Amino acid sequence: MKTLTISILSDLHFDSHFSTSAIGITESMVRNVFDPIFKTQADVLIIAGDLGHYNNQIRQTIKWFRKFYFKHIICVLGNHDYYLVNRIMIDDYETSFNRVTELRKQLSEIDGVHCLDGNVVEIEGVRFGGCDSWYDGQYLLHNLNPHYEHDLDYVNKSWPYWINDKANIYGVNRFDDIWEIERPKIEAVYQQCDVMITHIMPSINPAHVAEYFRDSRGTAYFCFDGEKYVKDTTAKIWVYGHTHTPNEFELHGVRVIANQLGYRGEARKSQVEEKIIEIEVKNERDD
Repeated sequence: MKTLTISILSDLHFDSHFSTSAIGITESMVRNVFDPIFKTQADVLIIAGDLGHYNNQIRQTIKWFRKFYFKHIICVLGNHDYYLVNRIMIDDYETSFNRVTELRKQLSEIDGVHCLDGNVVEIEGVRFGGCDSWYDGQYLLHNLNPHYEHDLDYVNKSWPYWINDKANIYGVNRFDDIWEIERPKIEAVYQQCDVMITHIMPSINPAHVAEYFRDSRGTAYFCFDGEKYVKDTTAKIWVYGHTHTPNEFELHGVRVIANQLGYRGEARKSQVEEKIIEIEVKNERDD
């Protein structure tokens, strides 16, 4: 029986590790950062969002990834991939959705690269499904401050104090606007795949949150209540990012995995390990 080898590494934040210039992402720059991490010649790389702030830089770096490391790359986008971080970007794109549309197109033009957006791609018999997803605020409503009720308006008012999304994402009014866009995409694929990918963690169980953040209201913007999806998914593996905290747990028989690089200031290449999973692929004669 054949085995498909998959490497997991998200929250790459290329602009944190390289110059913000879209020009001059060289082979040596990429290999200096990623050779110590990508030690296994895996068949597929999964990136669960947050590639960076600049589309051209992302495109160039992913091309190097394809040349040196991986035959197939599957990604979703994260909140930072929606950011317009300067006046030039705001003038050029006007809304974050225009930037995202351009980025998806640029990535899709690279052979072997798939940027999932509520769809499924099959590679050597393994079906990968996914979308960006988003946070829904339910962690705060269910787990914190039990003596009084928080509603979603309160979560929205607190939003800019805990995460930079409101200041850098253009074209949204509320914290959950993108959740309403992404939820149907989750529902379109979670029962159609073997591996599910979202940028946001699909659990609001405090046991699945790093201990330091369990009592933080800010955790409301780092997960969504996805238990019903995990419970009924066809996937055996669910990959997420966003938290910058590598993690793994089992939920309803599904192996939920996060492995993030993070910003240059918080990541240490010697401490970041490649996360490898293997999936057995049935041959037609095995059926």
